[in-house]
Amino acid sequence: MADRIRAVIVDDEKPARRNLTHLLGAETDIDLVAECANGLEALAAVEEHRPDLMFLDIQMPQITGFDVLRRIEDAHMPTIIFVTAYDAFAVKAFEVNALDYLLKPFDDQRFQQALARARERIHGDRGGDETALMRQLLTRLEAKTETAREAPQAKPEPLTRFMVKQDERYFFVRVEDVAWLCSAGNYVALHQDGKEHLVRGTLTETARRLGPGFLRISRTHIINVDAVQVFEPQFNGEYVAVMRDGATLTMSRKYKQIWGKLFPGR
Repeated sequence: MADRIRAVIVDDEKPARRNLTHLLGAETDIDLVAECANGLEALAAVEEHRPDLMFLDIQMPQITGFDVLRRIEDAHMPTIIFVTAYDAFAVKAFEVNALDYLLKPFDDQRFQQALARARERIHGDRGGDETALMRQLLTRLEAKTETAREAPQAKPEPLTRFMVKQDERYFFVRVEDVAWLCSAGNYVALHQDGKEHLVRGTLTETARRLGPGFLRISRTHIINVDAVQVFEPQFNGEYVAVMRDGATLTMSRKYKQIWGKLFPGR
């Protein structure tokens, strides 16, 4: 095994890929040979580059991370660092079986810990049964995950305020004072009176805890309806929300079903 490590990133979310690319850029022994936005690109990258290390998102549309692993031949299986937003039961399963993972959102220290373990596996003797053990674990884990998805989910406590940090000081921002929110890698950007504040977390997690006055209009944006100045139609059937602070945010077709919540009967 050469000293340099060939790595591949697989994640359907561009901010997540950008964040991992940035972190790997500081590692002098790693060559990032491919960035993949879906499972098919991941399989092609394995075939072309034979990577030593793969950062693999589990939750991807059409072809999941589990599906990718099933289609890779044992002889070409790289060391895997799972990138996941799953709940505690999945994380516990990874830990018990000594599999590397990054739970979204993760910090730089957690990234370095997972990378250090991966280096040990790549440069050491991983053992012939590691791949078989991983496949068995993933089969059980996927089955348990599907069961958990079908179970009713308890609604989390609604957010009333955000704690933000600025110049080593912390202060609160009331939820109703936030005009709109957008995804920013491992953070959510809050826009309030023309100012931007970053809080750690994902947009999906935040959306679940916001009240009915907030609507998700795309994968990357949530709006406070009270902060919208006007909705402008576009030639392609989409709408743009023009916010009172001047921001223009496109309502994705995927989220167009929210139109009925905004204007019943339309």
